[in-house]
Amino acid sequence: MSLEKLARFCFNRPWPVLSAWVVLLAAIGTGAFIFQKPPSSAISIPGTPAQVAIDQLAKTFPNAGKGTGRIVFYAGKATIPDFQPSITSGLSKIAGIKGVSAIVSPFVYSSEISSDTHTAYAQVQLSQQNGQISAATLDAIHQAIQSMVQPGLEVEYGGDLINNVPSKILGPTEILGVILALVVLLVAFRSPVAAGIPLVIALIAVGGGIGGLFALSRVISVNSTTLRRLQPALSKLPERPSRTRPARS
Repeated sequence: MSLEKLARFCFNRPWPVLSAWVVLLAAIGTGAFIFQKPPSSAISIPGTPAQVAIDQLAKTFPNAGKGTGRIVFYAGKATIPDFQPSITSGLSKIAGIKGVSAIVSPFVYSSEISSDTHTAYAQVQLSQQNGQISAATLDAIHQAIQSMVQPGLEVEYGGDLINNVPSKILGPTEILGVILALVVLLVAFRSPVAAGIPLVIALIAVGGGIGGLFALSRVISVNSTTLRRLQPALSKLPERPSRTRPARS
């Protein structure tokens, strides 16, 4: 069937075609809601020389490629030993979190404390591969880090402790882009209906595509970059490292 015949078919049967689209979109939305699975940052391309080398490295050195991160403490005018009970308690909580295989306290190795005793760091070893760290593990670690914060002690973290998966698809940038597109279409077509039709079609197409991806996310692996490719270029800017500071009095 040619596109002309398809267009005539849809034009001559508007309500059945619209009803079919509504049913299809409802099915996609329901499937995305029920079967949605968080996207992964892991990238695997089976059969390529690089992937073969990575797989062989994982077999030979099981701990290679595991996630790691650092927690940095800054005591300001005080010293790190002044906050040892709080830091030790927080690190003990992190050590008991599922997904954390080891943690090295700055009070175990003196090299992890600066010579002026104002700054120190703790090394966190995760049991999951880089890019496959679960959100539950990261959330539990962040809560434990928050428990160590107190007046006079700043705590920051980095490495694989930062979740690089986008937390939201729709944001102010996307909304602004839709508004600007509508303004351009209104100027070009000088008709709200003519300007709205291509915009509505585009929104339905993008929404249906994203919904279809999430509906199949338990069957196929959805990478976090898939969603970023659907966002404007400004959305691809790297996020600032997360940091936690004590509240000012």
